[in-house]
Amino acid sequence: MEKQYNYVTCDNGCSTDFINKVFDYCVDLLYYIGDITGLSYEAINILLFIVVQPVTIIIMLLYIIHLRKKITKLNK
Repeated sequence: MEKQYNYVTCDNGCSTDFINKVFDYCVDLLYYIGDITGLSYEAINILLFIVVQPVTIIIMLLYIIHLRKKITKLNK
């Protein structure tokens, strides 16, 4: 397979090769999970980034609000 991202450059000195390797590893991981679960790469991608990530962010936000209220109570 020919490298697709040879044209990518970073003015701030980041390593595009590292970024591409991490991306490729993540894609391979999604395909591996797909093989185990029987779901497609696209379905797993949707589950992760449309369902799991937003739910996780909302839960974390609610927990942060809870903790801030608790801290405010303790400071009174």
